[in-house]
Amino acid sequence: SQTVDTSIKGSFVECLNVFKNIFTKPFDAIKSFVIENKFIAGIIMIVATALSSGLYKLASLKSGYNAVESITSNDLTGLLNSALSGSLQAAEPEYLKEFMTRFATDLAEYAVIVFIGYLLITKLLKGKASLKQMVNVVAISLAVIFASNIINSILVFIDGEFIVNLRIYINSFASIFSTLT
Repeated sequence: SQTVDTSIKGSFVECLNVFKNIFTKPFDAIKSFVIENKFIAGIIMIVATALSSGLYKLASLKSGYNAVESITSNDLTGLLNSALSGSLQAAEPEYLKEFMTRFATDLAEYAVIVFIGYLLITKLLKGKASLKQMVNVVAISLAVIFASNIINSILVFIDGEFIVNLRIYINSFASIFSTLT
């Protein structure tokens, strides 16, 4: 029990080190992380990224709902349109359902990527890789996606065309960097 606790604590510390090093020393972070004894840290990072995707979806829905609410309640034309359509209130999204759907979908997607990567390397390319190593490869590539999701979850509540463009650039950078790693 005590060694499991130590292992999990060490894995969380390893995840934090990867987040810190992926932006300062990306090649060193990749080399040090993609070894078998970092498997638990890889799983933690994959789950954390799926959770951050759910959080970003939640923040986007909340921001969108708030925007619709302010338009329909503050704008005379919006109120008139709502009254004529028969609905004075916008239907509030089911936040928990949307969060869980996004989390589960992304988690399943990352598992499929791990499995396909393993099959490609071991079967098609006749390389030597384990599933544990593939978990770490996928996890290290998701580190930037995690950071992007957290930043965009905050930025989604700030109005302005510049912020919208910034969020697009952050997503694009994270996707490109994730693919390259």
